[in-house]
Amino acid sequence: MSGHRPYTLVAELTYRCPLRCSYCSNPIDWAKRKSELDTETWLRVFREAEDLGVVGLNLTGGEPIVRRDLEELIAGARQLDLYVNLITSGIPLSRERLAKFRAAGLDNVQVSVQDVSAKASDRIAGLRSFEKKLEVCGWVKELGMPLTLNVVLHRIAITQIRLGGPGRAYFEHRLAAGDTKTEAIRALRRRISDEVFRRMRLDEAAQAARTADLAVAA
Repeated sequence: MSGHRPYTLVAELTYRCPLRCSYCSNPIDWAKRKSELDTETWLRVFREAEDLGVVGLNLTGGEPIVRRDLEELIAGARQLDLYVNLITSGIPLSRERLAKFRAAGLDNVQVSVQDVSAKASDRIAGLRSFEKKLEVCGWVKELGMPLTLNVVLHRIAITQIRLGGPGRAYFEHRLAAGDTKTEAIRALRRRISDEVFRRMRLDEAAQAARTADLAVAA
């Protein structure tokens, strides 16, 4: 193929989603959009995309894991040798089904996090989901897949997140240090991601300690 070529396909598999994030651009009038592309149509799209030169596939929504044919879609993309990335809230997801995704050929998982604290994250998402997200992140690593955190920077995140001090103060500190607004936002996003991973490690350490205590007691 000569000239420009696409490298990545973003496939919005559905508009359905259990979360109700206020900032999301996902249509909320789902009743008007009940028809989705079926399995065979999506597989045809993947083949056509690969013919055009696409090498990476991002499966997103809405929430893509609500589709019952997601394992089949992942397997079809793997047969085309596409790099398959799943963009998900992790709700609803079991470790067993995630393992099936992995076996079907899933390469990478991106988990969206609304805020660094459970209370704020759940309020923004409109559903108790923060602890479940951390659990899903742990499963991704256990199954040997790369994990990416998608962090949305909104006004609440900047002014209310505390990471050794208010997020807003950290943002303004970066500006005072000479960062552009874009650079300061990126730095704050990295700090939020680092905090979530830190909490995951603390949870893993606590779980390991409980397991050790049970072994001693036995």
